[in-house]
Amino acid sequence: HEAQSLTRALLKSSEIAESKIILDLGRTRTEIIIISGGEIVFTTTIELGGMTLESNIERELKVDKAKAVELKREVGLNKKFDGGKLFSALTPAISVLSEELKRSLEFYRTHSHHLHSSSLDIKELILAGGDSNLLGLDTYLTAILKLPVNKAGDLLTQRLWTNHSRIPSIPK
Repeated sequence: HEAQSLTRALLKSSEIAESKIILDLGRTRTEIIIISGGEIVFTTTIELGGMTLESNIERELKVDKAKAVELKREVGLNKKFDGGKLFSALTPAISVLSEELKRSLEFYRTHSHHLHSSSLDIKELILAGGDSNLLGLDTYLTAILKLPVNKAGDLLTQRLWTNHSRIPSIPK
C-alpha cells in the first residue's frame, strides 16, 4: 500500500503512461518501485537506509552518531570535503543502491515487455524518503544510471505552485 500511495502522490495524470523508477530511501530500508502504464510493475526492498550511511561515517571517520548525522545532512557526497574521506565512507552503501537500481532496471527491460504493453524506456528516477536528501545523491545517480533524477519534494513543490490557482483562498 505504501508503494501505491507514494506513486499516486508523485505522478500527475499526464505522466501515467510514462515508465519511471522511484527510490524510497528511508532510515532502515530502501524500496525500489518501477511504474509503467500507471501500474506498479516491479518492487523490491533492500535492508539499507540512512542508518547504514551514518554507521559507515561513524566507523570510517571515527565520529559520534550526532556528528555522523550532521556530516550526512550538511556535506553528503562532496568529494572535496576532508580529503574525500566522507565520500569514501558513503560510497560502499551508495554503490550497493546504484547496483540494485541497475539490476532492477535490467530486470524491467528484459521481462516487462512480456507482461505489459508499455514503454521499456524509463523516463526518470524519482528520489523519495527522508534520506534521499543526501547532498549529491541525485548527481551521483544521474552519472551512474544515465537517467534524469528528480527529488520527490521538488516535484511536489513544483506541482503545488503550478496548480496554485486551484487552491481556494482562506476566508478572513
